Amino acid sequence: MSKFFNELKRRHVIKAAIAYLVVAWVLLQVATILLDIFNSPDWVKQAFTLFLIIGLPIWIVISWIYDFTPKGVEKTTEEPEDRVVRQITNKRLNLFIIVSLIIAVIILAIKPSFLSSDTNRDYSIAVIPFENIKVDEDKEWLSQNFFQSINSYISKVKELKVIDPYSSRQYEGTAKTNAEIGEELDVAYILRGYVTQLNNKLSITIDLIDVISNTVHWSESYDENLVEDPLKLPQEVSQKIVAQLRVALTPEDEKVLDNLLTKNLEASRYFNEGVRTADKRAGNSDSLLVVSANYLQKAIDLDPDYADAYAEKAFVLRLLNEEDEFFKNSEKLKKIDSLLEISLEIDPNNARAFTAIGMNLMGVRNYDEAKEYFDKALAIKPNDATANHYSALYFVQNPNPDYQKSLEHISIAYKLNPFSVPINMTIIMESLRAGKIVEAEAIYKKNSHILPKFLNLIAKTSIIDAKIKKVCIEKKDWAEAINLYHREIELDTINSYLYRTLAVCYKEILNDDVNAIKYAKKAYELGELYSQNADRFWMSSNADAYFFALLKNKEFDKANNLLLDDYFRSLFSVARLFYLESFKYYYQGNYAKALDYLDKYQFDKNFELCQNYAQQNDIKKVNSMFDNVTFFPTEKAIVFAILKERDSMYYYLEKEKRIEYILNINGSIELDPYRKEERYKTILKENYIPLTEWNE
Repeated sequence: MSKFFNELKRRHVIKAAIAYLVVAWVLLQVATILLDIFNSPDWVKQAFTLFLIIGLPIWIVISWIYDFTPKGVEKTTEEPEDRVVRQITNKRLNLFIIVSLIIAVIILAIKPSFLSSDTNRDYSIAVIPFENIKVDEDKEWLSQNFFQSINSYISKVKELKVIDPYSSRQYEGTAKTNAEIGEELDVAYILRGYVTQLNNKLSITIDLIDVISNTVHWSESYDENLVEDPLKLPQEVSQKIVAQLRVALTPEDEKVLDNLLTKNLEASRYFNEGVRTADKRAGNSDSLLVVSANYLQKAIDLDPDYADAYAEKAFVLRLLNEEDEFFKNSEKLKKIDSLLEISLEIDPNNARAFTAIGMNLMGVRNYDEAKEYFDKALAIKPNDATANHYSALYFVQNPNPDYQKSLEHISIAYKLNPFSVPINMTIIMESLRAGKIVEAEAIYKKNSHILPKFLNLIAKTSIIDAKIKKVCIEKKDWAEAINLYHREIELDTINSYLYRTLAVCYKEILNDDVNAIKYAKKAYELGELYSQNADRFWMSSNADAYFFALLKNKEFDKANNLLLDDYFRSLFSVARLFYLESFKYYYQGNYAKALDYLDKYQFDKNFELCQNYAQQNDIKKVNSMFDNVTFFPTEKAIVFAILKERDSMYYYLEKEKRIEYILNINGSIELDPYRKEERYKTILKENYIPLTEWNE
């Protein structure tokens, strides 16, 4: 045996085998990377691996017969080699093995970067609405149902980036190529479906298209009998799509794909129609939301175990006005909480339910708990556009904002749902907050056509605001904003939002009530003339600004006349009108009456309540609210200003670092008694706010 082993060593068979294994491994890794980049079928990789395995014994035989000598490849002699020759051959083989190992180490180091750059691309897909080739009119909804159901299944897989159905629908009937759609949506795959009906038979062809190579990666046809179980088909197709994309599934993913969304076809139809209707909302959207909620309720009636339907209805109701028919004899949040509770009883891992709970908690300023629920939603569906959208809002709306985190989440949401109006508005606003004006303007120019007229105007004006703010900070002079807004108005004389912002500047920067009222009134009147007042589904910022400008200047008769005006009232929800009524009495010093109207207002009113308690010098209630509710530093500063607790007021004023909040508080009448104090003037100077006659 030792003689045979010595012969193997003499013929360099062992080292040749080691060299072969190292080189084969290197070749396999390189081939894997290249084949994955070009999305080659699995059989190519398998065939290449088999070829390398078969090559090993062949190489061993060759190395027994031949040897690498200084003269080249020669047949191994039966006689022992010259020692010098053997050493040279050994050195060459050693060098070859070392170089091969170095290459292997380099590949190990760079391969993860290859994989990380490809992973997101490989696991990204857009499901385009299925095309009806020949379908009876009363069965046309089935293609929409298949499209959305498949989307619902695969979007629950954690590692898969699935474009939101709202954005995918924008390509229904489009003439754009797969490559163009893939580039616009930044996905690697597109799923298309073609539906043909013959009597009760439904023929469906599914094509999974590789966008990069513009080839059909996988295709399958189904002939389904409509009287049997058509709900199984979307589930089966979803499982095959995930298998074709070779997504690594968690146990939770497998469970989701194995469970039917609903066992009732009609319930599925109403659910998908409800979601589709809610997606159309923009601006004053209560009517669409009501229709959506009715569809979702029908889905619940048909399938009481439909967890997604309960969660989706809760989400829709969260967007509705308090006075809507759905909330008769029931408080809004209690109604919503009941739906969410049922949803989570059926499905303890329902991401949409967790997102809706987070929204509710943000509404009552319970920011810490809200974040916990947003985190739960994202742990279940990290690629959910809505969960990322509201997480972005959390990071910017809480008292300790993180603009970078907000921008990260809204950027994910934007990639998943690039045609969503709310998401477009949020990413524009958050980009501006983060100082990324160029990026915000690029998104606005790209998608301005999808924004309703009033949101288009708001986005455009917000970009102007950000540019003016940047100039003021660079010049260290906020008074410059007045001149810059006047200049912008000369360029766009019918933009009511520019006039409104100018009015706010006069009040917050110069404490000039006369000009604040003048330009707020102009904004309100222009808004009426050019239909620019209806900028939110429950209020008008132009009308709101004019009303508060009058109150702060003690023009109570004019403010009251506005409240009696039919046009003015039409711009607000009933709940918001209660809010305005409360401030009418607050500024007149009738705090008991103000509290009566606040009691009818069901939205966040913690600060307003605290203000009124402070005006009544009710320290016990103020302290109770401070103990149980999260307040912003400037809100606490105003409350302490009312209570004449100077040190506490200045503590919170100095704690606030956001200039827009400092400007806002400078426009508050509660600060009037302190404007001449040196400590207050120092805060103004530090924030580049000019001193005026109020500070002399």
